[in-house]
Amino acid sequence: MKTFINSLCFLLAISVLLSGCEAKKVTEKQVAEKTKPEPIIGKKTQDITEYDPTAGKVVSEGKYESSLIKSAMGNARAYGAAVENIEVPRVNQLLEMHRATTGEYPKTFQEFMDEIIIKNNHKLTMLPHGSSYQYDVKNHKLIVVKEKADQ
Repeated sequence: MKTFINSLCFLLAISVLLSGCEAKKVTEKQVAEKTKPEPIIGKKTQDITEYDPTAGKVVSEGKYESSLIKSAMGNARAYGAAVENIEVPRVNQLLEMHRATTGEYPKTFQEFMDEIIIKNNHKLTMLPHGSSYQYDVKNHKLIVVKEKADQ
């Protein structure tokens, strides 16, 4: 009888432990939602990095082909080019105003961030995924870089 009670207690303990370890089923929809990038329309950023010409990224020219607008990818490219053509000249104008008042451009990336972006509380419109703002210290200008040449 004692072994029967011990076995019953053991089975009861195992069932309690296993009930807490129930595996969750992840649907395809949940996986797609996790891998889907966050929407960027209407969002602002101060995320700017220092330009490194050896990083293998391509400097954007801010252009797109109008024939591509018929597709979703073409729309993203057109949006990115439009944002770039608005934001880059605005920051470069702030750089020129800084040079006009101080007599020089920011000497370092950190000085650029402190004196141009943070001091003016300038927030840039977010770019499409795969593109980013970078400051070219050598040429004293803000640029947009892309991950690959075909983007």
